[in-house]
Amino acid sequence: MTPAKRTSVASAALLFICAWPPAVVEAAPERLRGMIDNGTKGEAVPDDLEVTVAQVSASGTELDKATVTLDANGRFVTPPLDRQRAETVIIATVYKGVSYQTTAEPGRGGVVRLRVFEPTRNEGVISIRSDTSVATREDEDELAVLHLLRVVNRSDRTFIGDDIGGRPAVIRLPVPSDAFDLRAVEGLTHEAIRDVEGGIASGDPVQPGESRLSYSYGVLAPGGAWSLGHPVEYPTTRSDVLVEPDLVVSSPGRNLGSLDFEGRRYRQFEFGPLLSGQETAVIVTPPATGLALLPIAGVVAGLVLLGLLLLRRRTNNRPVAEHDDEHQRLVTAIADLDDDFAAGRIDEDAYLSERKAIKRALLGLES
Repeated sequence: MTPAKRTSVASAALLFICAWPPAVVEAAPERLRGMIDNGTKGEAVPDDLEVTVAQVSASGTELDKATVTLDANGRFVTPPLDRQRAETVIIATVYKGVSYQTTAEPGRGGVVRLRVFEPTRNEGVISIRSDTSVATREDEDELAVLHLLRVVNRSDRTFIGDDIGGRPAVIRLPVPSDAFDLRAVEGLTHEAIRDVEGGIASGDPVQPGESRLSYSYGVLAPGGAWSLGHPVEYPTTRSDVLVEPDLVVSSPGRNLGSLDFEGRRYRQFEFGPLLSGQETAVIVTPPATGLALLPIAGVVAGLVLLGLLLLRRRTNNRPVAEHDDEHQRLVTAIADLDDDFAAGRIDEDAYLSERKAIKRALLGLES
């Protein structure tokens, strides 16, 4: 065979090979491996615990949901994942009535771990690291309040609280007694918030460590004043109240001056540490009807003092118009003084001295 013919045959063979369809090798479907352990010391996870695996798209649509069972070592394998559409995989289980979940991403590899805990009803494991109320005036009669809590569970068990009327009441939420339109913002399930004797509670269990809870509510101003005081249900390291600068605050809390929060300016009042059973005392009034900043120990003491002043006023023989003018002048003077101190225009010694003098004049007017 001549060289030219050999080349022609080789070329034809090469074309024949290239035209042959390649073998299709299907990739094995992707699955995630996972395990569940018990974070409570000395406790294990039952073999028959069921695990729910939900595949969710980027838009939040649930694409597929399946249930798998743990093996003897507390491990599981998910069903095949939809790599093209599923962006998140939610791994969840219910252990002794409490729901636990974690998330994973397809293709991440490794082992997905989910931890459960034994339950406890011991309220002594709960404390509040910080309790912050941010009050913003909606209109002349209403304050909108955002309440933020950092709740600490110091144990290695999930706090489940008590059952009241067949429903869980786990964490009592510190809200004023006349609050309305309470709404969950973060860390709470709105449907789980319920009225209980003497207040409002959340039915959401509290896992070990720190949990951030936030909710909002409204407060009306009967008589021209808003009450932001609330009972202290758990030992609280620090409690803060933030109000708009032009509002007048009557409170025994420490005035920390101005603070920026989410792009707005507020005045900050601090309480704490506080014990269970105590109560924060905060009365807020508009500038035009500002009340004196009374150095009271609590709401009850303030109400008693106000009652005594009103009782004395009824027996006052001075002309009513003259009395009211002087009373309003002194009240306004205290409100202006409070604003000067909050704005840093007067030092603390001068502020306390002048305020004490005005208060003496106000009390003398009422005697």
